[in-house]
Amino acid sequence: IQKYEYSIDELYIWVKSETKSNNVYTICLAPIEKALCQCLNFTIRGGACKHIRAAILCINWICQEPQNQHLPYISLPTIEELDRLHVDENAEETIQNEVYNTEENIQNQSDESSDDESDGNKNFESFQSNDNDFSST
Repeated sequence: IQKYEYSIDELYIWVKSETKSNNVYTICLAPIEKALCQCLNFTIRGGACKHIRAAILCINWICQEPQNQHLPYISLPTIEELDRLHVDENAEETIQNEVYNTEENIQNQSDESSDDESDGNKNFESFQSNDNDFSST
């Protein structure tokens, strides 16, 4: 670890690459739901890359020192927690889609109602003109 910065709800760590001497990866570990790394592996595959895992090990070791106990203990979510999070995201997306579809249906019904009213007026006008035709004969 080259350095780290911790605020109330965010923890950023800069990890120097061991294989590429000029590379330093910025890693976000908190909140864990928004964990990220700048490496190609994380960008392509997602999940916890070796830089994230190394940063977690180092931060958890550092936070055991009395002067660093303000740092959060970081743990990766379990498979069950990820599944729950995925289900919650899907449920939220489904609800948002249903609300959007409901609003869209209401708008479509409103548009159709306006069309029906104007069609009704046309029918009435044509009926009146037909009625006038009958009365003149």
